[in-house]
This record gives sequence, structure tokens and C-alpha cells, in this order.
Amino acid sequence: MIIINTKFLKATIEQECRLYKNSEEYKKLDTCSFSENEKTTIRILSVYRNTKEKLIKREIDLLKKEKSIDKTLQLLFEQSRDIISLESELFKTARSEVIQDDALNAYCGMISNDNIDLLELIEIELE
Repeated sequence: MIIINTKFLKATIEQECRLYKNSEEYKKLDTCSFSENEKTTIRILSVYRNTKEKLIKREIDLLKKEKSIDKTLQLLFEQSRDIISLESELFKTARSEVIQDDALNAYCGMISNDNIDLLELIEIELE
């Protein structure tokens, strides 16, 4: 995985938060009957999705520029491994009689620290 410059990351988060705060989705959410916690979660995840997509696109563009098939394949492998892990945990959860909180804790343990940090930065920026 390519290391993302902290300045670039902060600027990307700020830009995505600004764009989201001006979107129809953001404005419509205020009229919904969700709790404030649910609204906040929806907002954070919306910005997170857009930010991650932008970061992944940047990473792919850098790999294309380097013309590095090895690094590209490594990125593809890492992404695939993460998806497989998620699918496996969701399947186990669906088939077990484990308390949902335990299943959620197991899944949350699979989220990388970088992604947790990103979610927390987005939450702070949206406040």
C-alpha cells in the first residue's frame, strides 16, 4: 500500500466534508426521522466512502504512473484478502447463534487502524 501524505489526506477529508455538507443528501437527512446518532453515522460513512474512493483512485493512478505490475498486483491481493475476510466473518455471523455484539466486535477487530483513524478524522471534521 502506498503511504498517503498527511497533508493530502487532511485536504481530501476537508474537501469531501465540504462537498457533502452542500449536497442534497446531507440536507434531506435533517428531515428524516432517524436519531441524531443514526444521522451522524450516515454522514460519516458517506464521507468515508467518498474519501476512500478518492484515495484508492489516487493510489491506482500512482501505480499506473510507476508502471509497476508487482505493486499493482500486491494492492489487488491486499484488497481481495480484506474482502474475503469480511465475507467470511459475515457468513460466520449469519450461520451462528452468537450474540450480534460479539460478531460485530469480531468484525471491528478486522478494520485496519488506518481506516479507523480515517473515520475518526472525518467525524471530527463533520462536527
